[in-house]
Amino acid sequence: MKAHDEMDEAEALMEDWSLLFPPDLSDEAAAALSQFVTALSSLMESRYGRQISHSRHCPPQAQKEPF
Repeated sequence: MKAHDEMDEAEALMEDWSLLFPPDLSDEAAAALSQFVTALSSLMESRYGRQISHSRHCPPQAQKEPF
């Protein structure tokens, strides 16, 4: 069943790609876009992954009553 879900996801990504970018997009432009998305994904994972990991290990501190 997992392979079926992966195929559905791949087809959805291809459909999104065809809606966002022209069919005559050059290989160089497609490679540059791919590199950009990979770098952005890595940056987000390193930045927000640390925050998520930290929030899982450290419970929020109790706030003092305003009174």
